[in-house]
Amino acid sequence: MSSVKVSVIVPIYKAEQFIERCVRSLMEQSMKDDIEFVFVNDCTPDQSMQILERVINDYPERNNQIVIWNNPENLGVTRSRKKGVELSNGEYIGWCDSDDWCEKNMFENMYNQASFNSLDIVVCNYEEITNEGTKIIRIVHSENPQIAITNSIYGRSFSGVLWNQIVKKEIMKKCWNQIVPTNYSKDTYVLFHVYYYSQTIAVIDEPLYNHNTENLQSLVHIRDNTKAAWLVQQENIERIEGLYYKDNGWSKFHVALNGFIFERKNLYRNAFDSDKQFFNTFRRASRDILQFYDWRKMSTWKMYIAHNCYFLFKLSHKN
Repeated sequence: MSSVKVSVIVPIYKAEQFIERCVRSLMEQSMKDDIEFVFVNDCTPDQSMQILERVINDYPERNNQIVIWNNPENLGVTRSRKKGVELSNGEYIGWCDSDDWCEKNMFENMYNQASFNSLDIVVCNYEEITNEGTKIIRIVHSENPQIAITNSIYGRSFSGVLWNQIVKKEIMKKCWNQIVPTNYSKDTYVLFHVYYYSQTIAVIDEPLYNHNTENLQSLVHIRDNTKAAWLVQQENIERIEGLYYKDNGWSKFHVALNGFIFERKNLYRNAFDSDKQFFNTFRRASRDILQFYDWRKMSTWKMYIAHNCYFLFKLSHKN
């Protein structure tokens, strides 16, 4: 195989119901040469790997483009993806979750866009499949990756998932070592670093990826709500703060990051030992996010007062 342009990393865990569709969508990519597929088995207990082997045997022309790695123990999606990056040889890194699938022209289109315009990141729209049906998720174009971060508070300027993006490997390797492994929001933490270090980005206004939310057993749909899990989230947040805020000063990413912290903190509320601990953790995030509320409404003033006085906060959060 000549020099690899794109490495596609696929972590595998409990995906036997969907993995055949995933693998066939990769083997049938229109990008015939200069692409490799890195499958990382995270000690899946089902028949996913046997199905993988059977399917790739149908595509002997891809034999030299396939890498299969077996983790010595179940490591979780973050470490599995990191291992995939270490094994990859591509100029760009792409992704596919084992219960999702790609359109046949996905990686050819994305690489051509990246190569022609010398881009660090290329993002595409995607179709989301739920039990209720499907919908197309459109990513708003941003002038550069930093603007995408600052605009994330307003909508979909920042795609917080890896699988609808390709990123230069040199940037991805640098960023992957800066996060603490977690099975929840791992993509977002990596991408907060990736977008900070990147300079150029483009969005392909076409749904090239299909995201399936029906497999609740897969690696990416497992969330741990324990205190230990929250402490990992907190450490990742603090690492991003250390990157974004220089000399403890204001950052152009301040509001966007605090919006993310506000959402994350409330998601893990049951992991805190007490209401007071919850109140005092990342307090500025609660205050900061209130500037986006309508101050003509009494509810906004009540929230503001509650988030600045613990006694009133306690009263406002009584069951």
